[in-house]
Amino acid sequence: QRPWRSVGPDRTILYSLLFINIMIAWARKLSRERMSTWGLLCGAIVGGTIVKIGYFAHVRQIFKDDAEKSTQTGMAHLKEARAYAEQQAAEREKQMPQLTPEQEEQMRNYMKMVNEHGINKLSQIQDDKDCVGCPFMSKTPLRPPPVSS
Repeated sequence: QRPWRSVGPDRTILYSLLFINIMIAWARKLSRERMSTWGLLCGAIVGGTIVKIGYFAHVRQIFKDDAEKSTQTGMAHLKEARAYAEQQAAEREKQMPQLTPEQEEQMRNYMKMVNEHGINKLSQIQDDKDCVGCPFMSKTPLRPPPVSS
């Protein structure tokens, strides 16, 4: 295994110091004019990096603040919507007429039939229950009446 593939924190520092020493040794061999040119270029790179880091930190803070504001606004709207839904449900409950004893019995029979036949909310038969002789819940498809000509 190559040593640079498993670089830990201690090796990173070692390699960084080694690179810096190599660059300093290389820079000492340069003439004064080239040294100032390289210094200017390196300064521009370092300065640009600092500006970029500052810009990204600033934009990150703006996004974070905007997300917090958006979350607070959304939660307030959600709270209002829930309160409105509860109010409307209470009003609908008040306006709904009471069931007669006959209607209550019909509702109980309907719920019993639904439980016996295993119907879900999509009106599909669950658990492969096929009621033999049941005109409502049979899995056999109904055929259309023959067309007479």
